[in-house]
Amino acid sequence: ESKGRSKVHDKYLAQANALLSASIERRSGPQRATAIYQVWDDANQLNTAEPLAPEVRSRLQSNVLAVANDLNHTQQVQFVVLAWQTIPHEQLLPMIRKLAKDSINHPAGYDNNEAFRLWCEGWPEECNAAILQGVLESNAKIDKNVILLMSEAEHPELDKMLETKLRDPAMLQDFFQSQRTGAVVLRAGSHNIASTVDSFLDQFARTGGCAGETRGD
Repeated sequence: ESKGRSKVHDKYLAQANALLSASIERRSGPQRATAIYQVWDDANQLNTAEPLAPEVRSRLQSNVLAVANDLNHTQQVQFVVLAWQTIPHEQLLPMIRKLAKDSINHPAGYDNNEAFRLWCEGWPEECNAAILQGVLESNAKIDKNVILLMSEAEHPELDKMLETKLRDPAMLQDFFQSQRTGAVVLRAGSHNIASTVDSFLDQFARTGGCAGETRGD
């Protein structure tokens, strides 16, 4: 019965997708871009039942790339994540780079930082440099999960900022900021601040709250 329902669902989805595809030429601007994106997204759903021919998949992906600037952030993220498996990565780099940089200025968990993950996977040196710059410019207030995408290396240029934060009494009560700072210490702290870290942890051990992640980092 479940298989029968899936077949009916796919039949109607294919019909709706064909109608949407036929309407693209009558659309313009963001509405046209959204329709092109939706045709590609629907085709991916149908692909699980009947695999797309490589030339069809390539054409749909190229269509989305051509209108990518008119898509919203969430649509762009979903596209690069799914297309990562089938499109030459260099074609996706401009979108990934822009999406990752945009996410620095948004709250933690923004689209799960997928663009940053792909950026660091494909171009680790460029991605590391961008995260390091983001840490410096934001005073270590970017998402902890982004910071943890960095490869480990000592960065003495962060010493002054980290020492200032670790000596700030407010850090003992701000567990989110302490986690972010702990992540920076783990990935980029230098041996120069070891004594400051030890002193902070001694104080932190006497405070209440959930501080295990910060101490671990």
